[in-house]
Amino acid sequence: MSEAPNIIFMTSLGGWDNELVEYQQYSLNTWKHYAAKHGHKLVLFTESIMNTRQMRPTWQRWHVYDVLEKEDVSYNQVALVDLDTMVKWNAPDIFEASQDRYSGVKDNINPAWNVESILGYKSLFPDTELDWDSYINNGVVILPSKEGKAFCKKVLDFYYANQGELNYKEAVSLRRGSDQTPVNYLAVEFFGDQRNFLNKRFNMMHLPSTDVLKEDMYINHGYVWHFNVLLPHERINYMRYTWNKISQNY
Repeated sequence: MSEAPNIIFMTSLGGWDNELVEYQQYSLNTWKHYAAKHGHKLVLFTESIMNTRQMRPTWQRWHVYDVLEKEDVSYNQVALVDLDTMVKWNAPDIFEASQDRYSGVKDNINPAWNVESILGYKSLFPDTELDWDSYINNGVVILPSKEGKAFCKKVLDFYYANQGELNYKEAVSLRRGSDQTPVNYLAVEFFGDQRNFLNKRFNMMHLPSTDVLKEDMYINHGYVWHFNVLLPHERINYMRYTWNKISQNY
């Protein structure tokens, strides 16, 4: 029997992001190549668990193991990857870098935002301390082969127990992210110091504020380019530009 593959799991749920259909093509062009190159399986999550206005796609993705098992997909490690990312044609294998641990890249470029979000969700985690400097961006997260399913159950149990308050904080009272900060708290509780922080090249984010869009620095010096914190038309334009610039390498 062959070993179960590592999974690159990407969420494409309509009804929330009107531009998703246009820009996801550039993302998928790169990740399909990457998955084939390294012998992984790419799974696209397209059928909502519930209406995306009730449960954001960012929360629904934590049903990853339910989706995989429903579709009878065997798995080893699982990477949750956002569709506003593109991966370089010769990037190294992210699953080797993860060391089969819960892994992601620190998102500490804007300390003020991190602190505000951490404090805003603190009431839900009174006994857990989360440091803004060890805060992981959820755009690229690796779930370990043995504990990933149990962690996702913890995330979903927490979400459904607090759904009303979480939705209110996200949309009205706090407006500092969706699942990212609660999941960071939950990862501290579940994994503690076993969290693995990947090299920043595996999630080169906040591209405009870090000035790496100049002279295509992000292409030359990153493995995964994350087109977050951009207006919708800017995201599409940058991802289209990037694909046209590098497509001959795939």
